[in-house]
Amino acid sequence: MQQLIPYLAILAGYLVLLFASAREPLPEGTAQLSFLLRIFQKAAARLYRRSHRFGRGRDGGRRRAFGGLGDQDTAGKDLRALDPSKGGEERYRDYCVEKLRDLLIFGFLASFLGLAVTVGTQPTGIVGGRYILREGYGGAAKEITATAVPEQHSAEGVQQEDADAMLGEYVIHVDPQKYTKAQTDAMAEEVFQRLPALILGGNADLTHVRGNLSLVHSVDGAPFLIHWESSDYGCIDSNGIVYNADAAASDGERHVTLTATLQYQDASYEHSYEVTVLSPIETDAERISRLIQEALDEQEAASAEEKTLTLPDEVDGMRLSWAEPESQSGLVIFALALAAGLINFMLSDQRLHAKAQARELEMKLDYPQVISKIVLFLGAGMSVRNVFYKLGRNYEEQRRKGGEKRYAYEEILLVCHEFDSGVSEYGALAHFGMRCGLRQYTKLCSLLSQSLKKGNSELLRSLQEEVEDAYEERRQLARQLGEEAGTKLLAPMIMMLVVTLVIIIIPAFYGFAV
Repeated sequence: MQQLIPYLAILAGYLVLLFASAREPLPEGTAQLSFLLRIFQKAAARLYRRSHRFGRGRDGGRRRAFGGLGDQDTAGKDLRALDPSKGGEERYRDYCVEKLRDLLIFGFLASFLGLAVTVGTQPTGIVGGRYILREGYGGAAKEITATAVPEQHSAEGVQQEDADAMLGEYVIHVDPQKYTKAQTDAMAEEVFQRLPALILGGNADLTHVRGNLSLVHSVDGAPFLIHWESSDYGCIDSNGIVYNADAAASDGERHVTLTATLQYQDASYEHSYEVTVLSPIETDAERISRLIQEALDEQEAASAEEKTLTLPDEVDGMRLSWAEPESQSGLVIFALALAAGLINFMLSDQRLHAKAQARELEMKLDYPQVISKIVLFLGAGMSVRNVFYKLGRNYEEQRRKGGEKRYAYEEILLVCHEFDSGVSEYGALAHFGMRCGLRQYTKLCSLLSQSLKKGNSELLRSLQEEVEDAYEERRQLARQLGEEAGTKLLAPMIMMLVVTLVIIIIPAFYGFAV
């Protein structure tokens, strides 16, 4: 019962949190979430808001709330690079709420599954730290895994505090309680008296047998295993099946001797019964059973060429339902679900940083093309503002035709939007360089800004030199990426070499052994 307390406590905490978060407002853009996701989104938003409030010091300075959510500086920088359209606080808040929501969902599923399976798998073990209760007379044997410890250590101490005190783990086989010989003799006589009534099946008595007998192999309250032998297996076999279609050949009846052998431990008892088999008369139960079997055979034959077999749902006016046993696995499911949630939570920052690194690499690869176009348009007499408008319009046209998203051109579009919003060219270029965060783009913005301030007549020549440097850096970057790809292929190549050596060496070894 104690194993259920942690699960119940966690689920109760979830209920309190979800109830308290029912009125929590959600940001725009979450309307498309499903009902369950919105519930956990509200709970995560409440947790983040409360932790954010707690994380503010008395002097008004902000401390990092929920320290386990990751490195705010790195995550904030990556988020700003991936989506510069939102404010920094808003971006980081939405990101943290999403991480918390996923962790809450995994934790809830893990707790619920663990509780469901633990309820159905409560173990029976040692009583009072020393005694194991045997199964009653005629019960089944059982095995219990127990750990031996010095007497001064409790069971809880072994599991939690002093594992070094364990003297070993043992599998204890516990047989059920045994009967005495006098008890087995008396029960054998009683069983022999009860068997004629127990094996009748649907027959009136053993002198008027028309249907199958129920040759039981055990009797309630008795520990015996019963074996049956027949004097005429062609008429009654050891399973009690009666073959009486030709009973009329001997004046409508046949006589068979059934011998019951009771076995318990080393004791054995025998008794014979005389059975008279008559011509068959089908009982209601046999008729229903026959109809069900015929319906099954008919369905199987009719759907032999189909993908599914449809079981009969009604026989002789009787509704039927079919089911098969279900199997469950508790602790493993709980551990895997919880581990998956924790791993997903811990890897969120890494995935975010990987996206930011991919953006940075993409912008480096696109830089030679971007600056080449700028030089081309400036050489054609266009102003800096019109150059950015031209690049933005061309990129939007490509996107409408199904082109892929490129971060460098997305930043150029933001520059165009700032121009439209009334931001000066100098300010927009400064923002462009800061958002890109790369040396190449910063240098480009510096050259363009100087031309706006001082009217640098050497701008085109400086930009042409920058184009040459950009393509040289692009070649070096491509060479570096190729070397990294070769390094990544090294491990698979080593594995293939090992497999090849095994394929060659093992046959040679067996050849020498022969």
